Amino acid sequence: AQRPDSAQGMMLKQQMNAYLQRVYTYQAQFPNETLTQIKQRADADLKVKSKMQLSSGERINMKVVTRGMYFNYMSYVLLAIILMVVGLTMHSVYRSEILKRNSVSPTSSLHMNSFLVLSNILFGIIIWLIMIVVIFIFNGDVMMNTSGMLLLLNSLLFAIMTVTLAFMFSALTCTVRYVEDVMNGISNVVSLGFSFLGGAFVPQHLIPSGILTFAKLLPSYWYVNLNDALTSQMQVDTGTWTKVWQTYGVLSLFAVTFFLIGLVIMRKHRSQDEFVDNNKA
Repeated sequence: AQRPDSAQGMMLKQQMNAYLQRVYTYQAQFPNETLTQIKQRADADLKVKSKMQLSSGERINMKVVTRGMYFNYMSYVLLAIILMVVGLTMHSVYRSEILKRNSVSPTSSLHMNSFLVLSNILFGIIIWLIMIVVIFIFNGDVMMNTSGMLLLLNSLLFAIMTVTLAFMFSALTCTVRYVEDVMNGISNVVSLGFSFLGGAFVPQHLIPSGILTFAKLLPSYWYVNLNDALTSQMQVDTGTWTKVWQTYGVLSLFAVTFFLIGLVIMRKHRSQDEFVDNNKA
């Protein structure tokens, strides 16, 4: 007797059927032999073992695939960490009492915001460097080539873009009192949404065309698309170089756009004095 949901029972049944099928095949091929002789032939087949070994080229190819998956997943980690940390850091600076003190200084608003963004970009680069050290430790032999260097630059641009995205969200939520909860929600929604729609978690060729068309509005789509192109080709050809410069340009455009939107929002809030005063109950 076998339980319907028993995986071990199903496996045993498949092995028995395979053995019996082998016996039936030998009986048809050698009709004059006895059942004992047929059984000996079937048992001899079961004792045959084959040894498989990946060639050096296949091992390298597996490492290249692993490298591509790592860089795709890196987009989620960068989004989750940078959005949360940079968002909270910017909000600590945007407190009403801090801004009122800074407003009497000779430093302009543009200079102050630019300095904050550059400081946060430095933090983003540190997070990026930590993740790059990890990939070099485990897959360093497939990083020291043209595609590996292009992947590094692609991820660096994505990290910088994420910093400016965090700056924009911190500007949008600078009037919110419970900023920790808000930034935690934004970090989770944006990082997971960008990763699923952009193809970091689900391969882009498995995503429906309608969703993929919408995903082109997200920077993660272009980042992952270039990663996949560099992973699928051993040599960087002319078409891939075109995609490289296109992706770098799109990520840079996203970064500049998010930064400018954040500046406009901050200027509007500053003129209306809408910042949250955390000293109030």
